[in-house]
Amino acid sequence: MEKKDSLIILNHLGVGDIINLISMAKHFLEKYKNVDLLCLKKVYKNIHCFFPKNINFLIVKNRNYVGIRKWIDQKFKNSDKIYLGYFKNRKRKTNTFIDLPFIFYDEANINRNLFWNNKILINNTAHDIYERIKEYNIIFIHNLTGCNMKFNYLSILKKLNIETDKYLLINPNKNLYEKTNKKYLIANTFINLPISNYTKIIENAEYNILVDSSFFCMALQLNIKTDNNYFISRCFDYESYLWKEENGFNENSGKKIFKKIDIKLQSV
Repeated sequence: MEKKDSLIILNHLGVGDIINLISMAKHFLEKYKNVDLLCLKKVYKNIHCFFPKNINFLIVKNRNYVGIRKWIDQKFKNSDKIYLGYFKNRKRKTNTFIDLPFIFYDEANINRNLFWNNKILINNTAHDIYERIKEYNIIFIHNLTGCNMKFNYLSILKKLNIETDKYLLINPNKNLYEKTNKKYLIANTFINLPISNYTKIIENAEYNILVDSSFFCMALQLNIKTDNNYFISRCFDYESYLWKEENGFNENSGKKIFKKIDIKLQSV
């Protein structure tokens, strides 16, 4: 079948939202010569490496969904378009996006099962970074959302009865050690790296404790070794649908189920 020329997917602009569309973008590459996604300039370096090189990104300055849609519709009149989420209805409330991320696949009229048909390739930098700490038992903690909500990681470690002295705590946003701690310097080298650089650490950590944000979305697509994987939800009931066989999840795929921890998120 001859491919069509061009498709633009008007997607939500969070890093996790874009990661959730990797399988969708690959699917439409089979039907179109060119597929474009939207991306904020500040997050481009974090997400482009997850996609095939023939996926393009249209850089936008802000989250003005109405303005972006008008710009796309006017400038790219000859391109096919798929409108997802806020681009279909800007007035929609966040907590009405039930069945995330599958709702985006529904809106694109493709099978939900495609979401799980994805393998994130681990880059060389991620391998090299993990090699520096592979002798440690690692707890990877990401507790800050893009909308500046966080959880108290100490209360979760206590709830899980984890003796932290036996582990190296890695948090991509903040050093969790005092400067006097011997692990402070090494933990400090893992702050604010591109998200793709943490993939190998997450795959090999003894514990992954993640807020419902970009790292959680990425971790869903990794081949994690441990079963000690936990998430803290913002408002979505992932346990009721995300890891269901009818939505394409396969327990033998190497991808893991995350267990929910009920704890209140706080504004930063």
